[in-house]
Amino acid sequence: MLYGIEATKIYSITPTKIYGLSVANFTTVTNTDNDATLTNPYRGVDNDGRTSSPEFEGTLVSCYMSWRDIEASKGTYNFSIVEATYHFTTHRAAGKKMRIIFYMDWPGTAGHIDIPDWLYTEISGDGTVYSNGFAPNYKNATLLSYHTKVIEAIGARYNDDDFIWQFKLGSIGHWGEMHTYAGYLVDTDDGYLPAYEYTKPYYDAYNTYLSNKFCSTRQPRQVNLDYGWGHYNDAYDSETNTDIWLDRIANGYKDWETGSTHPANPDKWKTTPSGGEFWLYPSTQFFSDLVFEETMNQITEGHCTWIMQIAGGEIDDPSEERTNWETLIKSIGYRFYLKSITYPTSLTKETEEDISMTWTNAGLAPFYYDWKVAISLMANDEIVYTETTTFDIRDWVPGDTEESSTITVPSSINTGTYSLMVAILDPDTSEPGIELAMSGGTEELWYIIGDVSII
Repeated sequence: MLYGIEATKIYSITPTKIYGLSVANFTTVTNTDNDATLTNPYRGVDNDGRTSSPEFEGTLVSCYMSWRDIEASKGTYNFSIVEATYHFTTHRAAGKKMRIIFYMDWPGTAGHIDIPDWLYTEISGDGTVYSNGFAPNYKNATLLSYHTKVIEAIGARYNDDDFIWQFKLGSIGHWGEMHTYAGYLVDTDDGYLPAYEYTKPYYDAYNTYLSNKFCSTRQPRQVNLDYGWGHYNDAYDSETNTDIWLDRIANGYKDWETGSTHPANPDKWKTTPSGGEFWLYPSTQFFSDLVFEETMNQITEGHCTWIMQIAGGEIDDPSEERTNWETLIKSIGYRFYLKSITYPTSLTKETEEDISMTWTNAGLAPFYYDWKVAISLMANDEIVYTETTTFDIRDWVPGDTEESSTITVPSSINTGTYSLMVAILDPDTSEPGIELAMSGGTEELWYIIGDVSII
C-alpha cells in the first residue's frame, strides 16, 4: 500500500550502453521531498520518559537518574525503581531509544540531597547546602573514587544495551550540566566546574565504561575532541546564550570557571549528534510567526538532531505556533530521499549492471549509525532478491550525495518483469527502518522505483 504525499517522478531513457553480454537501456527516475512529517529513529522530539502519552510523538525518550536513586546502600546497585519510573519496558517494546542523564545535584525542595546518605556521611557533608538542595564538593577525593565505581556499574548495565543510545555528561553541577546557578550558591565556588585535574576522572569514567554510547557535554571542551563526544544547547530560544555557544564551537574559548582554553570543534556535529532544549517557560512563544525565523536559525546553526519537548506542553492546533513547530520537527536530524536513480530497464542474469543514485539529506544533520541501503526485486508482492550496497550513509551531510552501485541478478531468479525497490535497512532486524521523504513507500518502508525486466 502506498502512503504519504505523492511526489513527482520523471522518467527518461538514456542512450544504449553495453554491459558484458547485455545491451541495456537506462531510465532515470527523480523524486522531490514530499513534505511529510516523519517519525524516524534517533531523531526528533526527545520526550520525558516518565510520560507514557507525550503531546508530541517521537522515537526518543529521556531518563534523569540520580545517584541516590540507584545506590541507596553502598555497593548495591538497584536500577529497578528508575527503570519503572521511566517506563523502560514500555518504551523498549515500542522501539524507542533512551537517553540518560546521571546527576548528583538537581535543584528542588530545600533540604534534599541527590547523593546517597552513606556517601554524604563518608564525605562528611563536604559541599554546600543551598536553598534548593545540596551541591557536593566535586574535588573531594572520596567522591571522585566512588563516582568512578557508580559509572562502572551504570556501564555494566547499559553499555551493551542498544535501547540506551546516548548519555548526557552529567555528574557535575546543578541539573548535571557541569555548571551551577550563581543565585543558589552565593560567595562560594562549591559546585562550579573544577579544574581539569579534578574533572578528568569524571570524564575518564564515562569514556571507559560507556564507550559504546554517544556522550555529549553542555559546552564544547577539549575532551569532546579527545573522546569524540558531542555537545548540546540547553538555551535554544535565547539568542544571546545560543550565540555564545555557537561562537565557542566555531572559535574556541577560555573557560571562565577554570581558566582552561578549549579549541574550536565546528565539525563535531558531523560525527556525533547535537541537540538541546528550550530555555524559557512555556517556550511556545518562540514559535509565533514574529520570531520563528530566529528560532529556526538557531536550530539550523546548531545542526540539531534531537530537541526536548517544549516546556509549555500543548500547542493549539491549528495555530501558527503548531505549524512552525511541525516545520522544525520536519527539519531536525536527517531527512532522506532518493533524488534520482539511473538504472537499466533490463537486467541480464549473472551480469553486473551499474546503478547510479543521488541521495538528498534535506535535514540538518547526518544519521550516525552504519545502516545500509538495499536494492530489491519484487513480484506479486513478494521480495525475491535483495542486494546490499556499500554506501556509508553516515557521510550524508545536508545536501546531495552521489553514490554508485551495481546489481547482479542470480540465475535462480525467473525471467519476467519486477518492481525495483530501495530501502535503508536496520541491521538489528535486517528490515527497512527509515521512512524516506518521498512517494512510493510500502508499509514495510520499501520504496518502489519502477519496473525492470529480468532476461
